[in-house]
Amino acid sequence: DHSLAVRADGRVAAWGSRHAILGGAPPPRPAESTGLPALVDETPELIHLASAGNKHSLLVGRDGGVYSFGHGYGGCLGHGADESDKFAPTKIEALSGVAVRVVAAGGGPPPRGPGLGGG
Repeated sequence: DHSLAVRADGRVAAWGSRHAILGGAPPPRPAESTGLPALVDETPELIHLASAGNKHSLLVGRDGGVYSFGHGYGGCLGHGADESDKFAPTKIEALSGVAVRVVAAGGGPPPRGPGLGGG
């Protein structure tokens, strides 16, 4: 549904679907998608890596912080029981202090079941 690019200056550009995945103000959003990259202004720090999922995004900051934004269904944003949509990159507190090298945003909600975070 969307694409992300990390610029050399550490800022993130996004383009594609407008379904709460590009950051910014909550709905209502323009109904049309955008084929041109636009900066995600709410990024709290300089970004090193980005991954675009189906309707959510993950970012890794240069200082190691991990952030998510977009649709929160199924816990895919990593904020525990809070499955609400995030309209700006929000730090995943459970990964604070952990050395994260790579993130990958999947195409749907994470698997559920014993040992898989879903019960």
